[in-house]
Parts: sequence; structure tokens; C-alpha cells
Amino acid sequence: MKKSLIALAVLGAFSGVAMAQSSVKLDGTVDLGLQSVKNGSAVNGDRQNSMINSGINSSQFRVSGVEDLGGGLKAGFNLNSGVNADVGSANAGFWNRRSTVSLMGGFGELRLGRDYTPTFWNQTLFDPFGTNGIGTHLGAVGAANSFLGTNATTAVRANNAVQYWTPALGGLEVHLMVTPNEGTVATGNKYLGGRLGYSVAPISLGVSTGQTTILPVSAGDDKLKLTNLAGSYKFGPAKVNLMWAESKTGNLKQVSTQIGTNIAIGQGELRGSVNKYDSKGTGIDNADATHVSVGYIYNLSTRTALYGTYSTLKNKTAQFTIGGFSATGMKNDETSSGAEVGLRHFF
Repeated sequence: MKKSLIALAVLGAFSGVAMAQSSVKLDGTVDLGLQSVKNGSAVNGDRQNSMINSGINSSQFRVSGVEDLGGGLKAGFNLNSGVNADVGSANAGFWNRRSTVSLMGGFGELRLGRDYTPTFWNQTLFDPFGTNGIGTHLGAVGAANSFLGTNATTAVRANNAVQYWTPALGGLEVHLMVTPNEGTVATGNKYLGGRLGYSVAPISLGVSTGQTTILPVSAGDDKLKLTNLAGSYKFGPAKVNLMWAESKTGNLKQVSTQIGTNIAIGQGELRGSVNKYDSKGTGIDNADATHVSVGYIYNLSTRTALYGTYSTLKNKTAQFTIGGFSATGMKNDETSSGAEVGLRHFF
């Protein structure tokens, strides 16, 4: 009897520890659609039809939580796995999208682990199409913010990251990130960067810069530098966005500029953008293109939406494509264009 009481007491103690976790949440996204893209005149049979994953939002599965430590101090975690919903598989790195632990309080947030880089935040916040689908300025293969032939791995996320986020101070926010080389920089993951953001309706502004050390040198020099600045202005149901981004290593440079808009219409949203890509340097000089996209999202509910996007990319002495497809067989001055329709659900 005493052993039973002791066992119950021990279980009760552990139960109390578990309940100290103030919140644990399971959520995610499933986004699938159909896409048809035509690249030039002779690429893989001219036209490529496929099912797409993550047309307007990234398909993912997330476990996150926050514990209230008292005195205004909190601890949190976020484990986020990308889902290839079209084939039912996870990505090679299971928690590839984010795997962080945080300490938060009046001082801001200290965050450790794999996460978005500051230079990526501007791109996902200010592009009318976010960073998904054929409409995004990142959707042009070989164009916006490419690695310029280097083996850098930090254009979107960085491993082993130490981050600091300030609290919002009158709409002003600072985000800093540094990653150690852990004995080697051959993976292209030694990163140092920061972002300054300001948001007080109806204006939002952001500027960020980051540098990745990359060895061995595969193109340019041993540094890849990414810089971007963006802003938006909201009036009534419409928002206008402007963005400029530059990738640079050695004498190689690519610049993308964008003007875009989001317009709320009833239960839906109309999106549009025009992107210009300009390249300079050995082997890529004058590899330029113009990318125009228009899309519409119709919200069936707060969690479920239907969407459609049309996009066309006109090359000028370049072989850029949309839709994530190879440019093999493309010729200078040819056009890559296509459309996609899909269904997205948050859970």
C-alpha cells in the first residue's frame, strides 16, 4: 500500500511539472494545387504540368509552446517541419523549417537554433505573393537573390543561429543574427546579419543586410553579401509595396526591384507585382528579365482558401524560368509563363 502511495505521489509530482507548461500547440498548413508552365520553345516537351506543393503558403507541421516563468519572463520552443503534401513525405531535415528555443521578456527575445535570416524577412513580409508560388520574386529560378554560384546556404535560413529581437519600441524593431562556423565554413553557413523594421499604420518599412562566409571559394570571393530594403503604404482596402534587393560576391552582382499591391475585395484578395532582374559580372553580364504576376485568393473561411495565379517572365539575354523548373534548353530572350490554381487549409 505504501509503495502504491509513493508511486502515485511521484506521478503526481511529474504531472505538476508537465502542467507548468502553460501552452503547447499543434498546428500547420496543407497547400496543394495544379500548375502548368511553358518554358521557351523546347524544354522537356515545351510544357510542364504538375501538382504543386505550397502554392501560397508553405505546407508544414508545427509544434510550439510557451512557459510562463513569472516576473514577466517566458520560455518558448518552436519545431516546424516542411511537408511534401503532394507525395506524403517530410523533408530530408525533419525540423528543417525551424527548430528554436527562446527566452522572452521585457528585454525582447533571445532565440537559439535554425531559423529565417534577417535578410529573408523583408522579402517574405513585403512581397505581395510572399515567398511561395510562381508569383513571388523568388519564384524566378536563377534570378532574385540567387547564390551567384557559391555554396552559401543562408539566403533563407541559417543553422546554429544565435538571434536577438528587441521589443517593439514605438513601431521600431531590431533583429540581429550570428552563426558560429563550428570549426568549418565549408558549408557556407557562417552568417552575420541584421534587420531594422518600422511599422505604424499605414506605413511599414524595413532594411536588412547580411554576409555569409563561404569556403572553398566556388565563385566570386569568399563572401556572399545580401542587402534589401522595402516599404509599404496602406490606404483603404489597398496596400502598395516597393522592394529592392541585391546579391553580391566578387565582381558578380544581381539586383531585383519590385512594385506590387494587395487589394482586399469582399472575401478575397487581389495580388499583383512587376519584378525587374538585372545582372552584372563575368558570365552573367546583362542577364536581365522582367517578371509580371497577378493572382487572386478567395477565402471560403478564416482557414480555407481557393487561389489562382498567372505569371510571365520575359528574358533579355538570360535563361530564367518560373515554377522551380530547370532552364535547360532555354534560349536568350525567350519567355517562361504559366498558371496555377490550388486549395489551402490551415489547421
